[in-house]
Amino acid sequence: MKIEKKEFNLLHLIDSMRKSIAPLIDDKKLDFIVDFDKRLPRQIIGDSTSLFQILNNLIQNAIAFTPSGSIHLFLKLNSSTSSSIKIDFSVVDTGIGISPNELNSIFDNQAEIKSNQINPQTGSGLSTTKKLLELQGSKIFVESLLNIGSNFSFSLDFDLPIEEFTNQTQEKTDTESSLSNIKLLLVEDYKLNQIVLEEFLNIWNISVDIADNGKIAVEMAEKNNYSIILMDLQMPVLDGYEAANLIRSLPNEKYKSIPIIALTASAINETITKVKNSGMNDYITKPFKPDELYKKIIQYISPS
Repeated sequence: MKIEKKEFNLLHLIDSMRKSIAPLIDDKKLDFIVDFDKRLPRQIIGDSTSLFQILNNLIQNAIAFTPSGSIHLFLKLNSSTSSSIKIDFSVVDTGIGISPNELNSIFDNQAEIKSNQINPQTGSGLSTTKKLLELQGSKIFVESLLNIGSNFSFSLDFDLPIEEFTNQTQEKTDTESSLSNIKLLLVEDYKLNQIVLEEFLNIWNISVDIADNGKIAVEMAEKNNYSIILMDLQMPVLDGYEAANLIRSLPNEKYKSIPIIALTASAINETITKVKNSGMNDYITKPFKPDELYKKIIQYISPS
């Protein structure tokens, strides 16, 4: 295989890929969400054919092993110079997951074909992906939990047209810069939600701490100076309602005003009333929309 370097439009490539997988996504009634880091340039120089194949293989594999739920594609700026850029890619699904003893063999061609009972068409997709990345000096990484989902990630270097680097620097907004000062506490017991939310928040330059339940959240809130809290409602040990009440009862005056936004799968009137009565400021329904979450955070945080 030969890796070529040609200029191409990254957004156009992602749009083409989205259209190619649309029938598979629609057939299984899955949500497919792309989060494109606003700091990334549109025009880059690299092997567009190779990138398309890598992403297509990973997403088709995710579709095959995701009976319901969602698939997220993240593109995030890793680093850049005046002539090059490194981009982090990750594909996160809510699928059946991979057992720990199979993780080391999933990129082996024969093992993949043998174990793939859901969609034989994925065939050698993962092994091909691994080879394509190795040809470009990169590696594929995977994290997975059975019955929760998987996260396949990699990074690639691209050259930059001179004008694209200039535009990239000029287009960085004051709001995006200011978000780097935000320290957020995410209270969520579901591991995949933790991964997905943390990916989005990191793309927005927000520093994130994670609490697995309400009890841990109260302890962390008391010890740290957070700007905002995202609070799941249904959790073991201590649920979100009780945790919010306890945080509001802490002695320092800052706990009376810190924004607390509920994460809920149910937006019925009874839930909304309980959210407000427990001292939370607002709510976002799950599965959440990235733009809505971003707007909520901006609404409750004054850029500085």
